[in-house]
Amino acid sequence: MPYVFRQGDLPKLDIQIDRGSDFAAWQAQWESYMSLSGLSEESADKKVQALNLCFSRETLSIVQNLGLSDTEKADVAAIISAIKKYIDGHINESVERRNFRRRSQQPGETFDDFVLALRELVKTCNFCSNDCTRKNIRDQIIEGILDGDTVEDLLQEKDLTLDRAMQVCQAQEAAKRQRASMSSGYHDSVAALKNPPPSRRKPLSQATSSHPPTCSGCGNKPHFGGRSRCPAFGLSCNICGKLGHFAKVCCSKLPQPDTTPTPVGTNALSLLSTIRHVTATDPAPKITLNISSLNGTTAATILPDSGADISAAGEEILAHLNEHIDNLLPSTTVPKAANGTEMHPVGKLPICLKLGNTEFSDDLHIYPDVCGILISWKACKNLGILPDCYPYPPAVTKAICTTTLDESPINIISTDAGTSMLTKDSIINEFPRVFDGIIRAMDGEQFHIHLTSGAKPFCVTSPRSIPFAYRDKLAAEL
Repeated sequence: MPYVFRQGDLPKLDIQIDRGSDFAAWQAQWESYMSLSGLSEESADKKVQALNLCFSRETLSIVQNLGLSDTEKADVAAIISAIKKYIDGHINESVERRNFRRRSQQPGETFDDFVLALRELVKTCNFCSNDCTRKNIRDQIIEGILDGDTVEDLLQEKDLTLDRAMQVCQAQEAAKRQRASMSSGYHDSVAALKNPPPSRRKPLSQATSSHPPTCSGCGNKPHFGGRSRCPAFGLSCNICGKLGHFAKVCCSKLPQPDTTPTPVGTNALSLLSTIRHVTATDPAPKITLNISSLNGTTAATILPDSGADISAAGEEILAHLNEHIDNLLPSTTVPKAANGTEMHPVGKLPICLKLGNTEFSDDLHIYPDVCGILISWKACKNLGILPDCYPYPPAVTKAICTTTLDESPINIISTDAGTSMLTKDSIINEFPRVFDGIIRAMDGEQFHIHLTSGAKPFCVTSPRSIPFAYRDKLAAEL
């Protein structure tokens, strides 16, 4: 049948969330969509275009930076295979199992929702077999449920299975819900005899409220299956450092920044001041160092820019640091590119740069149109990439411009590239032992002079340099 494009039918994919079995489920949906819509009969180019529309913006940005060849970019199967390898490489089994072990039933959460959350978390734990997975879910139910009486009943069961544990928990929860309902009905009947029925008219604030519910962790729509589905689950907030929510919804807000955009640099000395000629035979030098945030660490090849006032990177760095765009801090820094256009950031991320044993804390400003990572002159200087005397060139020795030793000043260039003035008196005061006229023994080992028998004396006729301090005494002796 002919293919009819309807974007609403496309299965959506966000690889920040859809990992493990969720990605396998999306892949099955994509295969079904291709078959039912007739897309499988279309050209490879049309298939790739439809696939791109399935991706979220963050996912598409990551896919474009996976290093695929032109041939692979034109093949849907190659793109999906590369995404799977990327997802598998970013699943840390130890972290996933730790998150699973830390999951407990939340106040007000039903048992069925709790088990559903555990099943979601266990998908990326890579337990050895299905039987091992079921036993781990059973153990986490015993460890994580809130009701102590139910835990006691479970521990009394011999050869407890997952199915039996779920039956006991569901029965206990249903019984308590029924008792609570009966008790509530009795009290409501008594209260109705004592008090008049309340007005059915809703308060104005409730009647006019049109704000949809949002997730308290990420600020987006609520997630089916509990908090484990939230992208903020297990991540630290970049404002308060606590787990489970993004900076976007943090209650410990930073002081409100001035909303006036702050220009950075002047003319070409700005974010993208480094000029790289497209035909240059020698590419701009780069260096590899470690970058750490609250939620991850990665090794990255960066461009040190001695003319950049801030450190900047594209959005792709967030995935490597296990960060999310909603966890960025606000930034009002608006640098100018080399052509004078303003660049508006999506936020900034506190990071720690480490080169060898040297560390430097900095803010990494995230821009949607920046490729790679660029660090500022201040970071380069603190990491030792640039010398301490930057922007002045380091001087190896003190270069004396004049040699007269009268009372007029002597201009010298010191090692910090600054210029100072010296006089004869200041030199004598700085080196008094050189000018006090006392001949001292040299420090070192004691030695003996042995004369060779039959040696004939000879004289040296070339002049020898006489220290200034001894010239008057030598002239008097001669």
